[in-house]
Formats: sequence, C-alpha cells, structure tokens
Amino acid sequence: MLITMVPSFTITARRLHDTNRTMLFAILFPISAVAAPTGGIAAFIGMFAWHGTDGDTTVGIVLVISILFLIFGTIISIYSLILFVLPGNKEPNKYGSGGSCVTSSTDI
Repeated sequence: MLITMVPSFTITARRLHDTNRTMLFAILFPISAVAAPTGGIAAFIGMFAWHGTDGDTTVGIVLVISILFLIFGTIISIYSLILFVLPGNKEPNKYGSGGSCVTSSTDI
C-alpha cells in the first residue's frame, strides 16, 4: 500500500496545482476514503447494537459519530473527485506554469 500511496499523493498534488488549488485535498482524499466506509460499517453495526441495548446513550453517540463520518467522508470524496476531473489552467498560476492544458502551437 505504501508503494502506491506516495506516487498517488504526488500525482494528486500535481493535478490540484494544475487547477490552482492547494494540496489540502490531496491529504483529505485518502482520509475520506477510509472515513466513509468505516463510518458506514460502524453505522450499520450500530443500528443493530442500538436496538439490542434499549436506547443506551453510549451506543447512540457512537451511532451518530459513525453516521457523521459516513456523511462527511462521502461529501469530501465526491468533491475531491469533481476537482480531479475539472480542466486545468491554461495560463500560469501561483503554483507554476499552465500544467496539463498547455497545447502545442505548431501546425502539422
């Protein structure tokens, strides 16, 4: 996993810099990729645990936190994926030259 994590992080950071965005989303995307499924699984298990404890507050708090993980993780994942498919800047931005949208001006 570490072997693919470093190049993936680097490519994500370059892509975000092409669109004139900070590297924060490169850090948030892997966190949300873990938080959303974990929150979903915990919420699924928590619903059954809540039913079996006759409304224990501890289980209720864990259920609410896991649902928040699921919701925020999903929102961050979707927003990050939208950022990845947006076209890059054609002109230089604060992170460097135009990036991926620079095309050749020579006629063939």
